[in-house]
Amino acid sequence: FSALPEESFARELAGRRGFDQGTLRYLAHACEGRLGCALASGGTDLLSEKNRIIDYFILRQEPGADRPFVQDRLALRQSLKVLCGWFRDLYVCKAGLADERHLINSDRGELLVRMAQETAFSRLDEAVQTLQDSLLALEQNANTKLVLACVLSGVSVAEAP
Repeated sequence: FSALPEESFARELAGRRGFDQGTLRYLAHACEGRLGCALASGGTDLLSEKNRIIDYFILRQEPGADRPFVQDRLALRQSLKVLCGWFRDLYVCKAGLADERHLINSDRGELLVRMAQETAFSRLDEAVQTLQDSLLALEQNANTKLVLACVLSGVSVAEAP
């Protein structure tokens, strides 16, 4: 099956579950238009996990002993994809398109706008390059702890609030 366009995805999922537009938009992105993935995820669990990843990598808030988003290769890869969406949104905000319709992480819109104002394009470019290099390293079977250390040192863009 091919992926559904965001509008069709949102319409179909909204008919089955009572998600708000922000949740539907994030699910369309995170599940790459695959309805089965979104239905299996439960939606709210996926959003809370996404926010825990952002809090850990971007805001440097330690989640305690429980960090399932970095425990293995697949989980780390998913975390890096979440971060790619975050940095995409920072670029969108820097371009002046901070309307929630354009943001994957619309639930964190105010933080995105603030961070976009504080961060130079060159710093965003460096962070995205770190993410791309890290994803490639994971595909090439690099040690996950090494990849995690590189990501943590390379994606910091602004002071945490």
